[in-house]
Amino acid sequence: MASEWVIILGEDMDEKEITRMTVLIEAMMNFGVENISVLARSTGIPKETVRYKVRTQFPRHGLNPQVSINCEKIGLSRKIVTLTFSKRCANRASTALEQMSKHLYATYLGKTQGSRIYTLMLTVPFNVWKEYGDFIMALSEKGIVESLDFKDISWYRHVPLRTDLYDFRKGEWAFEWSKVNEFARLLPTPTPSHLYESMTLSAVEKPDHIDLAILSEIQKNATLPITKIASNIGVKEDVASYHYTEHVKKRGLISQYIMGWVGAGSKYNNETVTQMLFTLHEADEEEAARVRLTFNKIPFSWMELFGKNGNYHVFASIPTSHFNSTMHYIDINTMCLEDNLEANIMDPYWSAGFPLPLEMFDKKKGWVFNKARVLSDFESFFR
Repeated sequence: MASEWVIILGEDMDEKEITRMTVLIEAMMNFGVENISVLARSTGIPKETVRYKVRTQFPRHGLNPQVSINCEKIGLSRKIVTLTFSKRCANRASTALEQMSKHLYATYLGKTQGSRIYTLMLTVPFNVWKEYGDFIMALSEKGIVESLDFKDISWYRHVPLRTDLYDFRKGEWAFEWSKVNEFARLLPTPTPSHLYESMTLSAVEKPDHIDLAILSEIQKNATLPITKIASNIGVKEDVASYHYTEHVKKRGLISQYIMGWVGAGSKYNNETVTQMLFTLHEADEEEAARVRLTFNKIPFSWMELFGKNGNYHVFASIPTSHFNSTMHYIDINTMCLEDNLEANIMDPYWSAGFPLPLEMFDKKKGWVFNKARVLSDFESFFR
């Protein structure tokens, strides 16, 4: 390995090394991490150095390459459901939701601090939504929840890492807020989800179990080589390679490559990060664009979602040391929208994210949902 290219996160990094670090991360967000040769060619960094940094060095310092799955292309539609649990059921709600998460097609659940309100981000199969909706309504009829709210999501995307605001010497966010507006732009909107529905139902890009198993593996660890993926899912390497290349890649089942900075190996965790969910209600096009641009500039925005009802949502992880300054920045950039912009602090100890629910995919029937069974199992937590 060429020692001159080995970049260590630390106080002794010079500007040239920081530039190389930034270039590599930008390349990873454009091309992914599975093809080391592509990353090496696009950055000019030797392959062995790229492999070491991607699979060992970055994760060790809390920078984790991740993938976002194009759920619509595998037959899943995104929803946001807000549930207010009854007083008698509130103390068991988190346990029930977490343990039933795969049956609920949940990708994230979070509890609003100081309340009995839970927000679920869901990826529900197009073909079972009516039955799923009946299940949610039954929770109200049985007195488990007091109120509920459904939101269909038209499009979503992750906000790319602002490498220009991250201090690689310290391995933390350290910047002047005057720099936040530099190099920032309104991100393009992805394809609306409803355009996928007829295509998905006609099985144009119907996934099989191997495709989904591969997606699940790279959701857990985007840096896994194909040999390890094949071993983990119990197929031959050439089979896994074919499905990955011809199905996962060529069919666009990965919608985005992203760089996470919260979690294992990082100084940012439940003790040092505040999870926030912002919702802009029923704003006109100009107001929505202004708020979107504000959150696209903020380096702590993680995911943005636009609802079919016109609502705009942002999930953010804000370091506690930057919380007040971030909220102030949002405030001064969204004035006159106080009645429309809602901010909820999520309790990180009652929040969780989940991978694809492979258990809900039948090799013959595809995605399934048994309302009666799920309802019975869910009720059992509150008896």
